[in-house]
Amino acid sequence: MTLRTATFSAARWTTISAIFRAGMQLLQMAVLARLLVPADFGLMAMAGVAVTIASVFSDLGLSSALMHFPRPDRTILSALFWLNIVFSALLALVFAVAGWPLAYAYGQPDLVPVLIWLSASFPLAALGQQFRVLAEKDLRFGVLAQNEIAATVAGTGVAVIAALTGWGVFALVAGLLASTAINSLLAWWRLSAGQRPLASFRPLLARPFVVFGLHRVGDGFWNTVRMQADVFIAGLFATPAAVAAYAVPRDLTLRIANTVINPVITRVGLPVMTRMQDDAAALRSVYLKTLGLTASFNFPLYALLALFPEQIVLLLLGDQWEAADFYLRLFALWGLIRSTGNPSGSLVYAVGMARRAHAWNLLLFFGTMPLLWLAARLGGLPALAWTMLGWQAAVYVLAWRFLVKPACGVNFSTYNASMAPPLAVTALASAFAYGAASFLPASLQLPVGSLVLAGAYLLLSWCYNRQWIVTIAELLCIPLPVRRR
Repeated sequence: MTLRTATFSAARWTTISAIFRAGMQLLQMAVLARLLVPADFGLMAMAGVAVTIASVFSDLGLSSALMHFPRPDRTILSALFWLNIVFSALLALVFAVAGWPLAYAYGQPDLVPVLIWLSASFPLAALGQQFRVLAEKDLRFGVLAQNEIAATVAGTGVAVIAALTGWGVFALVAGLLASTAINSLLAWWRLSAGQRPLASFRPLLARPFVVFGLHRVGDGFWNTVRMQADVFIAGLFATPAAVAAYAVPRDLTLRIANTVINPVITRVGLPVMTRMQDDAAALRSVYLKTLGLTASFNFPLYALLALFPEQIVLLLLGDQWEAADFYLRLFALWGLIRSTGNPSGSLVYAVGMARRAHAWNLLLFFGTMPLLWLAARLGGLPALAWTMLGWQAAVYVLAWRFLVKPACGVNFSTYNASMAPPLAVTALASAFAYGAASFLPASLQLPVGSLVLAGAYLLLSWCYNRQWIVTIAELLCIPLPVRRR
């Protein structure tokens, strides 16, 4: 199988998994929003900040190191596996103990048992992490996708059943733990053949991987803290219900990129770029194509959220979430800008620039925290959301200068030009959709606007962004008519 064929096969399976899991998560959100109260989601959002930050440390960055370096022998793999298990168990213990001071900082004692139960997610995930990373490195995304789909279905089922039986916020916790455990169990069963760890543990063999991984941990830590800082700050200035109205729309916009689109492109793009790290021209070409494809998928989806936030909130969450309309529109624009930076992570780690990525996120963190704190203190959660949008626009330029240009040498005009076609097409299609829906009753605006946006976007893309159409057709194995000269 050629690299191109393997790449499209991997992208095909990852697309199936991402779309299915996103659909299940939206279904879970829609069902649980009607079974639980907003305060339950607010507590989970507060706990989620701590879990997300702690997850950065869960494998010491060894997954990124395994992806970057040539595949090691079984003895070294065993050392990496047991090191990951031991550290994740210690992390779970520290996380559970830290629940008390964190709950005190929030003024929410109900957070303590939530955090204690969530601590189990770290060792559960570590049990299958190495097998999943090696499968990605080998572009074995078919089995990975099947495992992820099965785990998502199980987690959704557990969460809904727990909510129906009155578990409250612990329904969300149970769903997450069930999904994590089943995914690791399936990894052992279906991905570990011939590479299960040996009984011996020789940690010194892991030293080169740990050195690389620690820079990845530092990068991931500061990036994650920065990305969760606004929710943490919101929790200090507002009630759980108000935090939920802010955090749930924000989470929805992140899921579009992190669950639906970017895993399809960047999960496959990282191992492909890694194979081209010594060919600067080829690497630059692959990166720019990845950036254009990412924008072509993300931009119209975020435009839809920005155009019809009231209807989307009512459909997904119900009428008790009316306060979330304002935040969904702002975070849709924030997410659109933010999504342009996601492929740079694959690029930076493909060329081994872990130290630079670490420094970048450290500096960005110290620039972000005081800005967000001041915004929330002076203007509350609305000012916090506006500040997030404005700061993300500045980060767009800074990320090109500090990360993208040093990694592949692309200039700013070429960088922008790779995203210009999908941006222009999205703007035109959005104007058509808004104009068509504005004369309709509120109940018809979302379905009609979605259809008009999708139709206009596809038609305009055929004329002005055809490479995206060609790639999608190849991904879906759809033959296109040959253009006659």
